[in-house]
Amino acid sequence: MLGSEFKMDGTVIKAYNSIKNPKSNYNQVILDNGVKPVNEYLEGEVDVVIPDVATEVGEFAFAYHLVIKSVTFHDDFRKISNFAFESCLNLSKIDLGCGVEEIGYGAFSGCNITEFHVPKSVIKILGNPIDNCKNLEAISVEQGNTAYHSAANCLIETETRKLIAGCKNSVIPTDGSVEEVDGAFVYCEGLSKIVIPESVKKIKRASFLGCKNLTIYCEAEKPQEGWEKNWNVKGLIFKRRHKIVWGYKADKM
Repeated sequence: MLGSEFKMDGTVIKAYNSIKNPKSNYNQVILDNGVKPVNEYLEGEVDVVIPDVATEVGEFAFAYHLVIKSVTFHDDFRKISNFAFESCLNLSKIDLGCGVEEIGYGAFSGCNITEFHVPKSVIKILGNPIDNCKNLEAISVEQGNTAYHSAANCLIETETRKLIAGCKNSVIPTDGSVEEVDGAFVYCEGLSKIVIPESVKKIKRASFLGCKNLTIYCEAEKPQEGWEKNWNVKGLIFKRRHKIVWGYKADKM
């Protein structure tokens, strides 16, 4: 049932308005693009079911709602915009249904999920939708998806061979299916080691930002031409770098 908790613009959910906690004074958060009003932090837990009339969730529509513990999308739903559920710190279960086609950058950034499953209907993912999910353990893609696939808990854009999302249990495939790493492990605090195969020709800037105790094992003897400057920075102060072992061979580990 569509209630007053959903602020709609046509078929797009623009904001989520649940019952406020009268004891809380927190009614704004500061974002990169200015001050965005959000609901006051709440008590209790909420299972969000996206209403049938909605086909899209707008940017930041559900962001920073601490009471949300699960969200379920219906099978005619199509688009989740950038940062739609960012920092829903207690959101632990996501059911994307079987109709969603597009997932925006940081759509579920900072959530409490342990697994992320991409249905075969998805044809467009804008960057890493699940960065900073500290408890994430498993990533999978439904068989039959023509744009993306998963391997060893890596979310890979098939045509471009780009690794766009990983977790603490990820292993980069050595079969050549990954040639680029683009922000896949941002704030993946549980990742302690990762092997970068020689087949990886490009690594974007700060792809391992926020990994606390990471050692990077590179099969190459030195950075490749397509590895951007600051690809291995540890924190926002770019002088801090992860430990790197060059010329790694599998039998040495």
